[in-house]
Amino acid sequence: MNENLSPDYQSKTGGKSQIREEPPRHYYGDVTRRLFIAGGIIVLVGMPLFADYLKQMVALSALGVIAIALIAGFVNPRSRNVQILLLLVSSAAVLFFESYAAYLYSTMPLEGRGLLFAAATQLLAIIFFLALYFSAKTVRGMSPRAR
Repeated sequence: MNENLSPDYQSKTGGKSQIREEPPRHYYGDVTRRLFIAGGIIVLVGMPLFADYLKQMVALSALGVIAIALIAGFVNPRSRNVQILLLLVSSAAVLFFESYAAYLYSTMPLEGRGLLFAAATQLLAIIFFLALYFSAKTVRGMSPRAR
């Protein structure tokens, strides 16, 4: 096996070494996937803790986590369409979580669990902002002019 290549780009098939093709330059899909998974885990952990703050949004939150996990699972360095989907979903998530965080800061008393809930919402906005940035860099890097 070629020792100069990272293990991510090497796999064994039938006892023979096979080198997979490297992802495109400026590919940040793996970073975006990790951010999506981190955001999904925060929502999953927070749902039971903050169910009284979510009320009608519990089912929507659960569906959102499922969608985030599915989209993260489809991340592929060769699919521009998936990268565009990541860009769109992370944009929507930033808009949703930041708007909701601003609403919480202006309408609820920020003490105890309320403060923790508002901070978690703001953290999710930051996570998806970073996912938006890295997905935008990936889409830009996949454009024909960037090659």
